Amino acid sequence: MRSGTELALTPPLELERMLGGDLVAIRSAEADDGALLRELMLEFAQSRRRGRRGRLGFGPRIPKALQPLTAPARLEECLLAIDPHTGRGLGMATIPHASEDAATAAPWVLVREGFRRRGIGTALLERLAARARARDYERFRMRIVVAEQRMLELMRGVGVTCRQGGGRREVDADVPIPEGEGLGVALGAALWAVARGGLQPVPPRW
Repeated sequence: MRSGTELALTPPLELERMLGGDLVAIRSAEADDGALLRELMLEFAQSRRRGRRGRLGFGPRIPKALQPLTAPARLEECLLAIDPHTGRGLGMATIPHASEDAATAAPWVLVREGFRRRGIGTALLERLAARARARDYERFRMRIVVAEQRMLELMRGVGVTCRQGGGRREVDADVPIPEGEGLGVALGAALWAVARGGLQPVPPRW
């Protein structure tokens, strides 16, 4: 495994091998990473517009509600997954801001299209959970849109508390953060359900 210097990236970073064998570098977002975060959020915004309209229909811009996610200094925690050869951003995991509930954090994880289901989301979420636990958070609260009822029942079956959210199909899910390494059963099930489209996370509201 090559060092961060040989990969033209500055430590501290961790190298993780994705499914398929390629490497991804994971590190904390820094003050000058705004451009990488903006690129990720712009692609996410465009993909949502395509899904709603079948075409872009708008100019290349990031919705105002998502713009704070591009400013590392405004985020409580933020991790970046980066292609170690090109420096391109592949994903992010963040706790946008402190919650009113001292034991509850609201995470947001995003992986670039074309790089999903390769282990990047898992690697980011594992590290974000460890950081959340170090801040004395006990659970992640995620607002999700239920696309498949069986996925919601799966979540309840592994100990996730689900309450009616803002919209007709929206649910607020409280997922326990594991005390040890890894995702644990509940958080792992939540990531699995989201990856398969049965549950769709709602972007954080500011």
